[in-house]
Amino acid sequence: MKPTLKMERLDWLLLLLLASLWGSSFLFMKVAVQDLPVFTVVLGRIGIAALLLTAYVYLRGMRFPLDRAFWQQMLLLGFLRAALPISLFVWAGTQIDSNVSGILNSTTPLFTAILAHFLTQDERLNGKRIAGVLCGMVGVVLLIGADALSGLASNVGGQLAVLCATCSYGFAGIYGRRVRDLPVAITTAAMLVASTLLILPISLWLAPPWTVQPTVVAVSSVLALATFNTAIAFMVWLTIVLRAGANNSSQVTFLIPIVAIVLGFLVLGEQPGWNALAGLVFILLGLAVAQGRLPVLRHWRLVANQ
Repeated sequence: MKPTLKMERLDWLLLLLLASLWGSSFLFMKVAVQDLPVFTVVLGRIGIAALLLTAYVYLRGMRFPLDRAFWQQMLLLGFLRAALPISLFVWAGTQIDSNVSGILNSTTPLFTAILAHFLTQDERLNGKRIAGVLCGMVGVVLLIGADALSGLASNVGGQLAVLCATCSYGFAGIYGRRVRDLPVAITTAAMLVASTLLILPISLWLAPPWTVQPTVVAVSSVLALATFNTAIAFMVWLTIVLRAGANNSSQVTFLIPIVAIVLGFLVLGEQPGWNALAGLVFILLGLAVAQGRLPVLRHWRLVANQ
């Protein structure tokens, strides 16, 4: 059995960067869908990101592979990581509160850990990973507010959409490890191009873009989603997947609520309550447990092996 993948200092920095980029995506999606149809937002987010990264690839003198097998891979990866989950999240944003989405989104590491156990050789499920994931999920609930759990009793459809999206993220993180032979920019751009091709006919059928009359705020939100939350963020995500594996990359969902709390404190002057501080402790504890970085855990392992 291969050794379990570990997070290094650069991986943690990339994870924090990704959490910062994705931390604002729920807000931008919420704003955009107030004036635009769901699939118009999805097409704008993915399509503009695909154009930006394609331009970057060609300006850097790189080119897309033309073989059929590569584009088949990109279609599947694009479906699992972008087309399906983004569509589900944007639609869910019209059905359930963002706090409920945030809590359900924290199930991503759990789905990923279970899937990786059966589909990989070096990301097997063990006690410390389960404990770390559960601890992190408790932290997210505390951070967002346990009162948000009352929203779980309503609108099951929106909640199932989020859970399906998080499960799709798990599959994408595992499948994304296969694309190691090309620069991250090429793979990410091709994945987004493939996602756009999947979304385009649905968007043109359900909500032709030329029939909408968006506000400046809605357009700005879509542009921000495409540039920061998609084009740049997906390159960072794929880099983490290739370096540290699907399980470690999925832990970004635990850090996103922390980013929101920190930004609220620094930008808006919001004072975090005891629940936010307790949630922060649980999340950090969960990350440490999952990585086996607590001295007490190392001591227990040494004793058990004697």
